[in-house]
Amino acid sequence: MYICYLLFTELSPNFNKSWLRFIVSRYTVILLSAWGLVVFLIGMSPYGVNKLVMMNGIDGSNFLFPIGGKGSGFYFSMLIIMFICLFFCFLLSAKIEDKQMKSYTRQFLVATTLGYTIGFLNVFPQSKLLGSSLAVIVFATSIFITIIRIHQKKIKSMNDEIKKHQEFLRTTIDMNPSLIYAINEKKEFTLVNKAFAQLYKKVPKELEGHSVEILYDEKEEQKLYEINEMNEQCVPEEITLNKNGNKIWLQSVKIPIEAYNDEKIILGVSTDITERKKQEEEMKYLAFHDTLTGLPNRRKFNIDLIEFTENAKTHNKHFAVFFLDLDRFKYINDTMSHATGDTLLSLVAYQLETCSEENEDFLVYRIGGDEFTIILPNSRAIEAELFALKILKKFKEPLTIKGNPLFITPSIGISIFPEDGENAETLMKNADTAMYFVKEKGKNGYKLFQSDMKETFYRKMMIEKGLRKAIDAEEFTLVYQPQLDLKNNVVIGAEALLRWNSEEFGMVPPSEFIPVAEEVGLINQIGEWVLLTACKQCKEWNIEGRDPIKIAVNISMKQFLEGDFVYKVSRILDETQLNPTYLELEITEKIAMTNHEKVIEIIESLKSLGVRIAIDDFGTGYSSLNYLGKIPIDVLKIDRSLVKNISLNNKNATIVQSIISVTKKLQIDVIAVGIETKEELQYLKNMDCYTGQGYFISKPKEHPFS
Repeated sequence: MYICYLLFTELSPNFNKSWLRFIVSRYTVILLSAWGLVVFLIGMSPYGVNKLVMMNGIDGSNFLFPIGGKGSGFYFSMLIIMFICLFFCFLLSAKIEDKQMKSYTRQFLVATTLGYTIGFLNVFPQSKLLGSSLAVIVFATSIFITIIRIHQKKIKSMNDEIKKHQEFLRTTIDMNPSLIYAINEKKEFTLVNKAFAQLYKKVPKELEGHSVEILYDEKEEQKLYEINEMNEQCVPEEITLNKNGNKIWLQSVKIPIEAYNDEKIILGVSTDITERKKQEEEMKYLAFHDTLTGLPNRRKFNIDLIEFTENAKTHNKHFAVFFLDLDRFKYINDTMSHATGDTLLSLVAYQLETCSEENEDFLVYRIGGDEFTIILPNSRAIEAELFALKILKKFKEPLTIKGNPLFITPSIGISIFPEDGENAETLMKNADTAMYFVKEKGKNGYKLFQSDMKETFYRKMMIEKGLRKAIDAEEFTLVYQPQLDLKNNVVIGAEALLRWNSEEFGMVPPSEFIPVAEEVGLINQIGEWVLLTACKQCKEWNIEGRDPIKIAVNISMKQFLEGDFVYKVSRILDETQLNPTYLELEITEKIAMTNHEKVIEIIESLKSLGVRIAIDDFGTGYSSLNYLGKIPIDVLKIDRSLVKNISLNNKNATIVQSIISVTKKLQIDVIAVGIETKEELQYLKNMDCYTGQGYFISKPKEHPFS
């Protein structure tokens, strides 16, 4: 019954008849098996034994047998069922597709049937049990042969299955794009896939069973495929050279495995991460380099400066830090386009990188805008100064952009380790401080840091801090210097001058705090306060019943070029109700010559309001009479440098006379500034200069009429 059930299990997908499924179902097998158990138990019970019948053999011997007894029906039913099952199994075997398995099964069924047939003869007394021994031999032999054949078949089937699995696994491994390999303790490849072999322009068979040394290159320092003493899984990043000599980055997972023969094997799975590494290197480059010039950036400079500082401390060395700022770069960038500015910065970077052939180990950085830094190793003050002179020499010649020569100069501040600082932050700050001193002294030069600069720099910082609260604290005041009609000896105007009486510093001269205000962006706020206060005062004087006088207010470049400057002037005039003809705005020659078209546009807008425009300090800047006819101004103020000792200086006298003559023809009023002596006043009168101001006439004061 069990054989019948096994056959059905193997062949069940090929059967569709429900009755056949029922016959060979597990329930039928269980039922028949239970019946066999009942027969066995009855036969072995006292009831079965007592029902045995004494039979007489041919040789005269007697034996007990169930035939003829009341319990013999159990035994005959079992024999009938057995023969039916054998016949049914024979029919089932016809459905087996495997010819060899079909032959084994039928031989077993025939032998089993024959054995049971011979054994059945024993139920007749005449057989005298002679067939029993033959039946046992036939039955045992058939079972033995069948088991052997089935075992062989199973082994072959298992081997074929294993082979299929091996081929499947091999195909899977070869199709895997990762580099897969296994190495034994003899440093031999026991497994490599196609991807791994192709990396070295080989096939797997050329590597498997061979030593890993066949892949080594003399140039390759790192041996990737050695086992060493690795007891745990690791995931290293490694470098190898392929057969083309190209460097390949691999990320490998290496796992130690104990083989079936206790041999240690390293299984490696590597992924080619060369492209990722290239991207990482590119990102790293971008993170530490300036995209415009290709120079290392501020982040890289900070890292390198810290490393230089630590190394210099350890080895007792000196080095210099240079801080460079380009002079007038913003002017060039704003007037000639940002593209020109970018090209100029690239050229400056090249000039700095090639400024010295002797000092090949210096490092140049662009830390932002038009600011550059340099680290000069193994240098003290003398070497640093010589290097600074080489830089300045590089910028004596113009830099040509699209055929146009452009002059650009650097202001250079220098600090020396360890004299000027023992850490990166202090060195950088002191070099920056020295650079600002160069800017204030006229630019285009260099300066070594000095300790007294700290005090000056500190005062500048404190002045900036004080300026931010000076307006709210009402520390600003205005004084007025009268402008005199020299012909009639009558005050016709006054120039408003700003004074700062600081609670902390006392009286701070304008020459000190005005540049700071411009630098830190406070000049617009302060200038607006000056303009509003001066207009209010002028309106009050006019209300007092005095003869109307004009008020002159100085305007800084940043204030004048601010986008809403004209609007602010209009708003202040409306707020103070001052007649615009009494307001005179003074701008410098530098403003007049900066962004020429924009300046003319602003001046014309102001004049449309009724405001007068004056050029202050004429003669100190461009000193060109040519632009007077192009810019719509009302007043020209001759600088004190031309007025001083004019009666004794024929050259200055000639210049002043020329200015007066030209302005008269252009219908521009002239004011001589800085009159300090009676002789100067008289000389100007004789030259038909009818308006002047200066200490000889009156010092600046709160009430110009007193």
